[in-house]
Order: sequence, then C-alpha cells, then structure tokens
Amino acid sequence: MDLALHCALTAASSDEWRGACGECAREAGAFFAVGVASRVAQCAVGVSTRLLIAPQLCTLLTVCAGSVAAAHAVRGRDSWRDATYEDVARSAACGLVAYAALGGGATSFAPSHRSAVGAFGRANRSLPATHAYASAAERGAIARLGKRHGCHSCGARFRPFIADHQPPLKFALARDAKWWTWGTTPQRFYPQCAPCSAKQAVAVRTVAPSLTPHLGAIRAYHAAGLFAAPLARVSRGRGPDAPWS
Repeated sequence: MDLALHCALTAASSDEWRGACGECAREAGAFFAVGVASRVAQCAVGVSTRLLIAPQLCTLLTVCAGSVAAAHAVRGRDSWRDATYEDVARSAACGLVAYAALGGGATSFAPSHRSAVGAFGRANRSLPATHAYASAAERGAIARLGKRHGCHSCGARFRPFIADHQPPLKFALARDAKWWTWGTTPQRFYPQCAPCSAKQAVAVRTVAPSLTPHLGAIRAYHAAGLFAAPLARVSRGRGPDAPWS
C-alpha cells in the first residue's frame, strides 16, 4: 500500500505502478486467505455465531493473524528474522483498527448459524419484532435493509428477502412455555434471503446444525490487510523501506 500511495503522489512510471499493484495484491490476498482458512476451520469444528464467546475470539484472532500475514507477504520470508514481539503486536493492533474502521463486526469472521443471528447481522440493521409475522410495512423495510446490508446469514444482497425472526419463533415459543419464564422472549426481524430461509426451516425443524462460511460475500473490512502494515509503520515513525511493518 505504501508504494501505491507513493505512485499516486508522484509521476510514477508504469513499472512502479505494476509493482504497487503487486504489493497491494499480496497484502490483500494474505489477509483474505487467512480469513477464508479461519472460516473453513471453524466450520469443521462447529464454531458459529450461535455460540457466545468462541466466534468473537476467533474473529479477533483471525484479524490479528491476517494483519501480520499481510505485512509478512510484502516484506518477504526473511523479514521474520527482524521481527520482534512489539512489531507483531503493532501490526495486529493496526489491523484491528483498520478492520473496525472498515465496518468489521465482532463475529464477521465466524461462520453463520442459520438458526441464530448471522455474521452480517447487526441490531441497527434489524427491526423490533413480536411473535406475530411481519406486516407489509415491516417486510418492505426488511427488503430495503437486505439490499443495503445483505442477508444476515450469507451476506447476499441481490435476492428476495424475508423478515427472519431471531431467535426463531419455534425456539421463542418453547422458551415462553417454560414455567419459570416471565413475559415473552424478545425478538427482532433480520433480513434473510430465500435460500437461507429454506435451509433454516429444515435446521429448526430437525434441530440440526446448519452453518455457512459465507466465503463469497465480500465486504470492505476484508481489505483491512491493505492498511495494517502502513499504519504500523506510521505509528512507529518508520518509512516504507523499513524491513518490518
């Protein structure tokens, strides 16, 4: 990313621009590859957004590892010899700052469980709900939220959306039926695409796990690796030719 900024501010040659594009591709690719590998591994062991602590922890570790990998991808294999724990921690911290600034959430790198709020679900991207089905006005609002932010489970934007009860109505009613429960279980409507809704119906009916790693949904925070190394160098007062981020 440093070289790209240099090229943008100077009369760079075509060779310099090619080098800058290659640098950006390596940084972004390293971060993205770590994110993909993390989600696949989490699916394999059953970590999903339905759990309480594991998805947040896995997302945190994924962003930190991806940011360090992005710096390593540009500086080369020998750069590890010059790296200190402080350098690695600085790269990870700057990657977290970039990730948050680009809209990344606490569970964005966790696989979505279709019977729970998915990786793309946010409270400010949902509507208050009761046990009743969504009204026409609520369905219209959910459709607009879906087009803007995507399905809360898989992130798809260009599909029909339904107003998905979270937690699912079957689970909420079961909780309300317990003798120790007071009041009704609070619920919200989230935008969910039709394919994910169909798979959720099967998962709720059979109480079977239904995970999606949402590998095809690209968001701005997937490019956080582009900014991790430059931010780390700026925070330490080092130039773009420094041997480590």
